Formats: sequence, C-alpha cells, structure tokens
Amino acid sequence: MVDYMLKNNDPRLRMLYRKNNYTKENVDLWNVQNPGKQIVYNPQQYVGGHSNPDAVNVTTSPEYYAAARKIKQADGKELTLDTLSYTQERMFYPSFSNGTGIVWMPGISCADFCFMAAEFVTRGVGSSKTARQWYETGVESSIRLYSEMAGKAQVENYEAVKESEIKAYMQTSAVQWDASQALEKIASQAFIDYYKNVNEAMSLWKRTGFPNTVTPFPVEPLTSEGQQIVIPRRHSFTYPLPGTNNYENYKKRIDDMAKDPDFGEPIDATGRIWWDKK
Repeated sequence: MVDYMLKNNDPRLRMLYRKNNYTKENVDLWNVQNPGKQIVYNPQQYVGGHSNPDAVNVTTSPEYYAAARKIKQADGKELTLDTLSYTQERMFYPSFSNGTGIVWMPGISCADFCFMAAEFVTRGVGSSKTARQWYETGVESSIRLYSEMAGKAQVENYEAVKESEIKAYMQTSAVQWDASQALEKIASQAFIDYYKNVNEAMSLWKRTGFPNTVTPFPVEPLTSEGQQIVIPRRHSFTYPLPGTNNYENYKKRIDDMAKDPDFGEPIDATGRIWWDKK
C-alpha cells in the first residue's frame, strides 16, 4: 500500500501512514553520536513493509533503513530509529498519544456507492452515467472523505488534500480510466477505499479476484520457503451435535453449500461460501 501510494502520489498516503523517524534532526544526531557509522539523510520517509514472508530479508531500501538504530536525545531518553512507516493510529483510535479527535466512518460512503455503480454499468446495467463517470467520482470522493476523516481524527502532521493533488493523481497511469481494464481499475480503487473497512476489502477480493499481482494496484505474491501461501476465504464450519437448537436447519444449510464442489470440506477455510466467486 505504501509503495503504491508513494509511486503514484496518492494524497491519502499521509492520511493513512506516518513518516518514519529518520528525520534530518535524528540523522544528524546519529552522525554526531556515531562518527564511524555515518548515514545520509533521505527526505523520503515513507517506507513500506513486505507482506510476503519470503521477501522480508530482501533489502531494497537505502542502507540506513536496513536496521533500527538507537540515539540519545537531548532529554537523555533513548530513541529507536525505525525503518517503517506505521499506520496513522488516530484514524482508528483518535485518543492515541493523547489525541482529542473523533473517529468517523460512514456505513456506505459516496465513494462506495460510486464504485458499486461503476461495476454495475461495466457489467451491463443501465445508468444515466457511464462507468468512467462513476469511477472517477468514486476516486475523487474517496480522497476527499479520507482527508476529512483524517482532519477530524487529528492525525499526526495533518495537511488537508488540495484539489491539485487529486487532479494529479487522477492523471497517473494506475488511475486513469481504461475501458480494457475497467473492472481491475474499479476494484483496485475500491480496495484502497476500503482501507478502514477490512471486511468489505476481503469480500471484494473474494467476489472479483481483484486486486491481484497484475492489477493497477498490485498485491504482493505470498510465499513461504518458495511455497505459495493460500489465503483463507472463510471460517471453517462444523456440524452441530444432534439435539442442538435448530439442528436440522443448521445442518441443511451446510449441506446445501457443500453441494458446490468449490465448497470443499466444511472445516476447510480455503473453500468458498455461496456468494464467494472464484
């Protein structure tokens, strides 16, 4: 997510993530305290972490990002310089670090509706607007909403999004409308919009198969020691014991879902449920 937002100048980056603490002041302090291990300040302080276990040992960042370092501050306290950019905690917990903001998360936002409408139109449902119009309105609405939510939550170093930033983002190749990639574009932006609504993000991925490793918003392949990691798609099911309340109905529901060959064994967390499309 960080890498995508950084590459495409997504204005939501600063709303969702904090810069790491390799500030100019901290780097200078490190260099004073460690004259034999000088590091160079890099103004790019947004650094993402890997979701792929096999990639965590691959160093792709500047040398000084490779490991945490400790410095003594003016007040005598020790500070660990950390590589990664962490989530803006106040977007979820506004009281974090003595914050006094509020959390605001609508059930269905304008952006959510627009992305759903864009997908409907792409799949052939009639509308007074084109899929592109719904899509572009959805992206712009999502950015404005996150800017407003971040302001209300009083995230660290908050700066409201400018319209010029939205315009620039809309013109990037990853975001610009492309009818040949309509569903991939829509799902990619909807997935980002669902940052605070992980259940919907997971449902979107299961239903559409997007995003994936080749979508405009690419996800990292997951492997462990070279073996692909299969992401669970559901909770496992267990049949109720005879005599359990609603036993017959409960058992029938599992049996009905199991008629689908993709359902697998009830206890298989990688099988699908009735609305989950492969």
